[in-house]
Amino acid sequence: MNQENLRILGEYLISLPDDYKYFDMSNFCKSLAKIRITPDQAERGKIGDPLWHPIKAGIKPKSNRAKTSWVSFCYEAMGIPFYSDEGLWCFSGEWDATDNTPQGAGKRIFWLLEHGVPEDWEEQIFGEADLCYESGAGE
Repeated sequence: MNQENLRILGEYLISLPDDYKYFDMSNFCKSLAKIRITPDQAERGKIGDPLWHPIKAGIKPKSNRAKTSWVSFCYEAMGIPFYSDEGLWCFSGEWDATDNTPQGAGKRIFWLLEHGVPEDWEEQIFGEADLCYESGAGE
């Protein structure tokens, strides 16, 4: 896990204004298999998921594969496989129905860094359990 890059991303996401319109967790989910997004498109605000916001926060993809693949970028820049519990806790498109905010995504990143993945993370994603980072549990 690349704690430094995760911390940079978490801080950046939390700092975004409440009315920030270029963030949508479902964008990643819908686009993964069909569309490849370039860093240039991300810089122009064409997508909303948190895995491309590192570009705006100053974290640049290094490999050609990471420049066009969210799964590769997650592993290269954040040091976690996207399809791991850690990756899904932070970046799953399923969050769009429960907490589709950059601040929530940032809080999940910090929760991961400070506490690891909660045991009921899947229930939280689907709104079947309280969000640990909102309730103050574990602090």
